[in-house]
Amino acid sequence: MLLYGDSDKVLKLRGNRTANGLAFHQNVVRFVAKLEFVTGVAFAVAESIGVTGFLHIQEKLGELLTQIDVIKALIIAAEAKAVPDAAGVLVPDLTYVETARSLGTKYYPRAVEILQQVGAGGFVQTPSGIEDFYGPISEFMHLYFEGAAVSAEKKWSYSSWLGISSAVRLAQDICYMKNFMQVIRSGARIPLHST
Repeated sequence: MLLYGDSDKVLKLRGNRTANGLAFHQNVVRFVAKLEFVTGVAFAVAESIGVTGFLHIQEKLGELLTQIDVIKALIIAAEAKAVPDAAGVLVPDLTYVETARSLGTKYYPRAVEILQQVGAGGFVQTPSGIEDFYGPISEFMHLYFEGAAVSAEKKWSYSSWLGISSAVRLAQDICYMKNFMQVIRSGARIPLHST
């Protein structure tokens, strides 16, 4: 739904518990998808450069899996405690949804940070494009850029995702900060103990 130029309808919608509950629930489900994507890339990077055996890498990958499980558990709890509104629409329990939103604003930036730590020096001075692997220094590009378990081209695709993601991440960080501030503002309206 798009409301443009009608502040009364926007304020009315903002006060609609059903609309907010469903929109915020959808927001949390997207957090899970984003966390799963970054976690998948982190695992692929770790395997491609052969660092999955290091304990500190295992700890970081485990942290990513824990983040996903926590948000999923909060979604399940919100759905299990959903109650119908006056029209019979099931509305997720906002206590769990708001908790997931709050954690999501911290988890995603941390997930990208872990991805950067797992890749470490492998993301430094990567070739500018795939065509670099087929130029006059092709032999050296393949020799020095090849991963432990993947080709140089495949390893480049992981690092290029990180380069693309840095611009996208900046925009997402701004959105997450906005969401975080909404969670803080709405926190005053959420009781400390649910009944």
